[in-house]
Amino acid sequence: MPNRSQVDALYAEVVALADQARTWFDGAGVAWRHQLPIDDRAAVAIETLATTTRLLAMVAWVLDPARQGENDRVPFRVDTGGAVPAAMSGTPGGEIATRARILAARLV
Repeated sequence: MPNRSQVDALYAEVVALADQARTWFDGAGVAWRHQLPIDDRAAVAIETLATTTRLLAMVAWVLDPARQGENDRVPFRVDTGGAVPAAMSGTPGGEIATRARILAARLV
């Protein structure tokens, strides 16, 4: 798994993306989401939770002091398949969700 400098860089990347997610999902994305049809709202809400969970799991992993050794693996499953909901396409939330999947896939 990553050495210390790689973990530090990964931490910075994850925290920056998590901050972007918080800003969008709890900010401008709220009003945008409320204008969607109910099915799209549900799909976006589920993806928002999945993205947030993915980011929190990555932050927890890089901060875990018990993490050591080359055989250390990220203790969570990452769904990197499939696309984000179509309703999110072209939005900051869609970009954040895609980047979170790519970032998590680098860890497994």
